Amino acid sequence: GAEPEGAAADAAFLRAMIPHHEAALTMARDVLARGRDPRVLALARRIVAAQAAEIEEMRGILAAPAPFAAPHPVTETPMTTQPTS
Repeated sequence: GAEPEGAAADAAFLRAMIPHHEAALTMARDVLARGRDPRVLALARRIVAAQAAEIEEMRGILAAPAPFAAPHPVTETPMTTQPTS
């Protein structure tokens, strides 16, 4: 079948990433409950914090009205007019 493009591709990506992140949260919380190595526990805490926030962000994007034209990521500083004197 044809792969989605544009807004459909964006939504498909988000819908696939949410359960992926949820699985990471489950694994991280499991090791927090049963693990022992402080390095692993610290990593698991960071994963929980980051991925939980990303899940909320992705859900928010899916819930928001789609923009007419998604802006490109900012890779350059916009040019500004400098006064010449």
